[in-house]
Amino acid sequence: MQNDKKYIQDLVTENKTLRQNVSKLNSQITAQSNEIKDLKDEINELKKTLSNSKNESQTLKNKLKSKKNEFLNRERFWQNKLNKSRQRSFNKKTELALKDDIMKIEKQNDILEKLLFEIGKIYGFDGNLFVMISEFTDSIDDNKLIKKLLDNIKIDKNMSNNYYCNLDDLFQSLSDKDL
Repeated sequence: MQNDKKYIQDLVTENKTLRQNVSKLNSQITAQSNEIKDLKDEINELKKTLSNSKNESQTLKNKLKSKKNEFLNRERFWQNKLNKSRQRSFNKKTELALKDDIMKIEKQNDILEKLLFEIGKIYGFDGNLFVMISEFTDSIDDNKLIKKLLDNIKIDKNMSNNYYCNLDDLFQSLSDKDL
């Protein structure tokens, strides 16, 4: 019986040892389970961070694209403004040049009218030399007539606003074949 007691005691001791070992193993399993859970949580956090980074990256790409489009639109806007300004400047220069040309033509017309009036008075046509010349040269083109007349006008530099035309030269030029 003593053997049996010792055997039971050994079994009890072994049982305690086994229980302690099981308890230690359970503690280790729990610790490892907690560690695995923490690792899974960390992995999930990294996945979220990665997803957020992708979203943030896409957001930044979209913002960059938007800024680029905004810049291009601003550049087009200012380029259009510049082109319009250049066009206005060109139009103003053209307008000024046209006004200058018109003033020159009006001055030539004034000179021609004065000249025709004076010559007409000399020849008794009440100042309308153009009618006299037209009657004299019905087949002559008016623009060529006026050009020839203007080519023959001389300005007397000693007396301002006095113009004269050598009628012999004028009528000679009116009878030229190249007219």
